[in-house]
Order: sequence, then structure tokens, then C-alpha cells
Amino acid sequence: MELIGDSRQQEERFKELAYQATKIDIAVAWVGPCDAVEVLKNCNAKIRMAVGISGNNTYPDTLEELAALETVELRIYPDEPREIFHPKYYCFYGPKNVCWVGSPNLTLGGFRRNVELVSESVIDSEKDTKYWFESIWNKLDTNPSHHIKKYRESWEKPKFPPSPRRIPQHEELPALTEIHTWDNFVDALRTYDEHCRSEQYFSVLGDTHSWLHTALVGNKVVRIEDWTTLTERQCYVLRGLTTKNETEGVWGLFGRLKQARQASYILNNERKPSVNVCRRIIRQELEPIFGCPFVDLPNVAQRAVYGISRVHRRGVSYTVGAAAASRWLTLARPDGLVSVNSRSKTMFSTATQLPQHSLHAKYDRLIRWIHEQAWFNEYNKKEPKTRLEKDIWDCRAALVDVFSYSSWKKD
Repeated sequence: MELIGDSRQQEERFKELAYQATKIDIAVAWVGPCDAVEVLKNCNAKIRMAVGISGNNTYPDTLEELAALETVELRIYPDEPREIFHPKYYCFYGPKNVCWVGSPNLTLGGFRRNVELVSESVIDSEKDTKYWFESIWNKLDTNPSHHIKKYRESWEKPKFPPSPRRIPQHEELPALTEIHTWDNFVDALRTYDEHCRSEQYFSVLGDTHSWLHTALVGNKVVRIEDWTTLTERQCYVLRGLTTKNETEGVWGLFGRLKQARQASYILNNERKPSVNVCRRIIRQELEPIFGCPFVDLPNVAQRAVYGISRVHRRGVSYTVGAAAASRWLTLARPDGLVSVNSRSKTMFSTATQLPQHSLHAKYDRLIRWIHEQAWFNEYNKKEPKTRLEKDIWDCRAALVDVFSYSSWKKD
């Protein structure tokens, strides 16, 4: 038996075991959007999953995504008033049969944010562990679809759409220009996080419905190599909009492209030839950003703003706009680029003394100013205190957008 208490080791070991396995049995209280779920989607193992839905902590979108996979057989443990389905059981059958029993649910908190503990054991025979799982599995409905539908209908999803409110005058929230050290930066984000949690249905650092979650999800979407294959939901993530059935995110926290008509047209999930050509061009303009070193990033980003803002090539011409360009650049490199939108431009102009109307034209100067701040570089010399702090570091430039919250007006 081995105890695994480090979240990074848990993630890495989970991935290793999943990709080695031919069969996986899972029984957990909750599932939600996380890298561990992505691993299960991409591995070749045949997977049986028994999932609980108590307390609205399981996300309907994730259930539907898993149920749609050919490699996954999903069964729902119904919500009982006096009984909560609460196991955390993972059994991997491969070169070695390995069983995990511990505390992490199949969620971002379970595999990344929380302090969790797993007991790993090598089992000699499938019979050693299957008796318990089979006793649960065999009593569950083989058709999860109506359970998922009923659960989605009763799930207490956030209000739609967001309606930010002006912060009362007596509530002091730190300004970007007041941040001097990495600890200042993290403390300020926590302050904003607490305020948002009390005032809104979204937050700054939450596992879902937050700036941090939007940056992490958006980064995965923008890196998809072929934008002509984007799903409707992925297009909504890039546009900063939220579908009526969305349960996992608030995508507009870095600026919405609702009024950017041509950007919206390009990402409205149409399959017209000119639209697909434009999508490919935009994705090509973003490609140099992904692996660009910080020293070159301001100049490379400025060229990308120009290239994306007005797409004109091979008879295709769209004025996408610089706001859309800076949003996609921010999702591409949340560690080094910022979104210049209707709410953040006042903050950036005040901080840098650059005129608001020229922030996109002088985007390279804005990015250099961000990179010159002490908090931006200080943490690189330290060991991360927590996995959350590491995530903040990886999205530190994008999260500057949070500081524009203090200037939001009631819609």
C-alpha cells in the first residue's frame, strides 16, 4: 500500500494508470470539469462509472459529456433524502491491477485544489475489489439519460445572464497600481474573490464560474488546432458568451464579444467556406504566441493584434476588431497577455498613462508595462505554496482583468 497526498503526484499517477489500463471502474460522489475527466475522455480503456448527484455538486454538462462517450458506461446513483452516495473508488485494470481508495472526487477540487489523500494498492485478482463495486453497479439503472435530464432540470444553476453591480463606496478594493509584490497580488485576488462570492454568482478563484476557470478552459479551447471543428459551446467560450443551458462557466469575464458582429459571425458555428477560411487565418495568427518567450511576447502579440483585427487574405475580408484579438490572445497566453475591453481600458489607461483609444495600437507597450511590474516576476524565484497559487501564477496577466471589477456599473 502507498499513500499519495500530493495533488500533482495524484494527477500524474492518475494519468499514468488510466493510459495503461484496459478497464477502469469508478465510483464517486461527484464529477465536474477537470483534467482527470479529460484523461478519461482520451484514454482507450473501457470505463464503468457510478456517480452520485447529491447536493448539486455534480455538473450536468460533465455527466452528459461522459454519457456520450462510447468508452464510458455511466450509471447514476439517485439522490436519496437520508442517504448520500459518497465513495471515492478508482480501480485500474492493466499490466497491474491498481486500486485507489481515498478522498478525491472526480472534480477540479478533488484532483487539483484540495488537500486530498489516496491509498494505492496493487491487487492480485479482480475479485479482490469487484465484489463491492458490482454490488453497487448492479442495482443502478442501466439508462442514465432520464436521470441526467431530471437532474439538470432541478440543478440550481446560476442566474443568467450576469448582472454586475457597482461596489458600494464604503467597500475598499485594491487598485492595480497599489500592487507591488506577489503576495500583494494574491491577497488582492482573494479579496476580490470574497467580494464576488458575497455579491455575485461568479468568483475570481472558484473551481467553476470564475475568472481563473475561464482562463484555464479558454486556454484549452483556443489551442485547438482546427477551429473549423469547434463545437457550439467552444465557440461560446471564445466569444465570451454563455448558453442558456450552461452549468459550468461564465465565459464573459474577460470581455464579451456580443456587440462584435463580425467576430460573432465567424464564431457562430456556421460552416460557410469564407467563415472557415477566416477561422483558419485567425488560428494561424495565434500560433506564434503559444511558445513565444516573454522577451519577445510584446512584439509578437502586437503583430497578432494587427493580423487578427482585420483578416484580409485570399479574397476573405473581415473586420474582427482589436477587442476580440486581445481576448483570444489573453486566452492563448494567460501568463503574459491581458484583455483590453470596455471595462479594463480605463484601468489600463490610468496605470500606464496611455490614452484609452490607443491601447490596442500600443498593445506592446501595455504588455511591457505588465511584465515590468515586480509582482509579475517575483514569484518565479519562489516555490509555490499551493496548487491554487501555481494556477494563479500561470494566469497572472489575464487575472489583472479582475481589478477592473471595481469600475463596473450596474447593467
